[in-house]
Amino acid sequence: WIDLSFNQLEEVPAVLAAYVKLSVIYLHANRIRKLSSASALAELPNLRSLTLHGNPCEQTKNYKMLVYGMFKQIKSLDFSTITVIDREKTASFYARYLKIKEERKSNKD
Repeated sequence: WIDLSFNQLEEVPAVLAAYVKLSVIYLHANRIRKLSSASALAELPNLRSLTLHGNPCEQTKNYKMLVYGMFKQIKSLDFSTITVIDREKTASFYARYLKIKEERKSNKD
């Protein structure tokens, strides 16, 4: 595990993605604004617990469902267990979110 909470980080350190055995990452109470900066961590196969609360990104609309969708392998977010119902709700929400995001991207091109 690694605890980087209370460090005034503005982004999730991408170097963390190199530590494939990480199972717990504490990033709460920093200055992380964009959830997208955490996306590199989504590939960590052993990641089970993540904290991001207390960061500006927590104010993002649908914060929890976006994180649940990005991190399909985690079992807890912000010290709260992710339930089966949470996962079921997230599945359709995140699929729609990705579709809309892709459509917007292709409209810009």
